[in-house]
Amino acid sequence: MSLSKVINTPTVPTDLAEELGPEGVREILEIFWMSYHDMIKSEYKADEGKSEDKITEDWYAFIQQRWFRENRATVIKLHLYPVTQHMDETMAKPRGQAPKIDFCFRTWASDDRYFGAECKNLAEGNAYLSKRYIDTGVEHYVSGRYGSFSTENALIGYVLKGSLPGIVKTLGEKIKENNDAEGLSRDITYIEPHYFSRHVRRIDGKEIKIDHLFFDFTD
Repeated sequence: MSLSKVINTPTVPTDLAEELGPEGVREILEIFWMSYHDMIKSEYKADEGKSEDKITEDWYAFIQQRWFRENRATVIKLHLYPVTQHMDETMAKPRGQAPKIDFCFRTWASDDRYFGAECKNLAEGNAYLSKRYIDTGVEHYVSGRYGSFSTENALIGYVLKGSLPGIVKTLGEKIKENNDAEGLSRDITYIEPHYFSRHVRRIDGKEIKIDHLFFDFTD
């Protein structure tokens, strides 16, 4: 092999979750939770009539306040910034718009890496919303459509009606059925309803972790 071929070989970006490390990932997840609690303290209201895009837009405003006001970016060793409706061109088709993830913390570098947060409305007894959580949430990470440069990303469930335990039970069963995973496991290091699931990503065979955060707006 010639030296020129070695030099010109494209480099694969380092896995973002690996580079962030457990502490960096946890810092991001805690920002998610703190911003949700800021919404609740502000008496923010959301019901089945409010779209997930609108709730995400409002949540994003609270994230920005914390991220920049407290200069929390300095806690993480990578330069990240919050973005809504980020276009992921990894699996984009030749025609049409690239897939958009609802929210992410992305790197300043032009390497397309980000820690994603796909957001879905949920209501107990609503089979359509539960199915959508799996088909356009879990499945988009498992397929590699979203977050393919990070082996850990998040799904945010906006609980708008009913019992949170009932919703979690339903989703856990559907994950077992559809994604060759063990279902949902509770992360007991958080006081909040924070769960996770593990999967094998189909495009590269890597094990990935999805953090499931359930934001309860039923009160």
